[in-house]
Amino acid sequence: MDKNQLDNNFEYILDKKKKALENKYSSDYLETINLMQLMFIGNYINGLKPKSKIREYKQYLLNYFSQFIYSNKELNSIEIVNAKKEYLEPLLSYLNKYHNFYTNNLLIYIRVTFGVILDLVIIIIGIAKFYYYIPFFTLTILLFSVIKQRKLKQQGKILYF
Repeated sequence: MDKNQLDNNFEYILDKKKKALENKYSSDYLETINLMQLMFIGNYINGLKPKSKIREYKQYLLNYFSQFIYSNKELNSIEIVNAKKEYLEPLLSYLNKYHNFYTNNLLIYIRVTFGVILDLVIIIIGIAKFYYYIPFFTLTILLFSVIKQRKLKQQGKILYF
């Protein structure tokens, strides 16, 4: 596809592919492939600059849609995972790294685990008896993580794939 055509008509091409998917598949299957979140991502990356760098990610997204449009049957879950890995992984990785998107809740679990380890170390050392063994670090980190996740969810930057 011509790079100027991709830059200038990306929203139109994306909408055309969305309509083709909606005509071909049921709404349950469209939820399985996360069509609405992918449309959000498509609209988001369309506004990013420099266009030369984003063009590659636009092509990945369009290729992912084409995988389903040109398939003769509904893809099974293994084929969907393979398509996500091949086409969406670079895009989601870019959004995670440079635009603060998150694809799961793993970050909260990692932070809370770190808080639990800190609290256990303080209990072992014996400092925790001065504040009645309240898991101070775990509670603080959990509160911070929940607030951050709510903020990201309001911004639409948590993606469920």
